[in-house]
Amino acid sequence: MTTGKQVTENDFRLPEFRNANIADYEFDSTGKLVRKDRWKRAVETIRYYVGITDRTYEIYDVITAARKLSIDIDWTWVEEMDEGEIVLNYPDDNVYVDVLLIDRSIIRDVFYNRTTQMWVWDPVANYPLTGLNSINLGGEVQAWHKALTEREEG
Repeated sequence: MTTGKQVTENDFRLPEFRNANIADYEFDSTGKLVRKDRWKRAVETIRYYVGITDRTYEIYDVITAARKLSIDIDWTWVEEMDEGEIVLNYPDDNVYVDVLLIDRSIIRDVFYNRTTQMWVWDPVANYPLTGLNSINLGGEVQAWHKALTEREEG
């Protein structure tokens, strides 16, 4: 079936590179094609999540705000569960919380499913362009707390 549309070079590119400017990319040490400004973009994302809304900021301010978040939060520490037992201090079903993982990283917008007894992060709901599916965080969760900012329901 023909659509009458002319085939272009972009039709052969992966979707994430379809309208990319070659000058914005480089190969990293592993040979993977990456954005040259990936670190700047990462800091911008962290800046947003730690609540710095002013676009004029110093990197030190972002680091200080992130450190404060990880230290000053009143965490509820995860207790070991017996098979089939649900610990009473876990969050209610499908209530979004932030979790602290074993490696000390923090993931936002995670929920605990009491039926399956799984901590689940759903990047599709929060970050639709990542192409990731829901992730079971399993035994990686050390602690949780109610989200510092209210999650907008879609």
